[in-house]
Amino acid sequence: MNIFIFFLFKAHERDQSIDFLLILVRMLWLRNSQNVKIILMSATIEIDKLTNYFRQVINGRIVPAE
Repeated sequence: MNIFIFFLFKAHERDQSIDFLLILVRMLWLRNSQNVKIILMSATIEIDKLTNYFRQVINGRIVPAE
């Protein structure tokens, strides 16, 4: 079994590269969600937008930025 893990840093910086990457990761996740893990990291992420986009969220920890 192959497991794909995607770490996206600074996910709040919405530019063409991040948006394109989110599209590709979402397409892969929709095809095989059990083997695809997505970790989005951001200091100011818009959780509601990404929750609607991926339609599923597993709550993680919030760590304050210093």
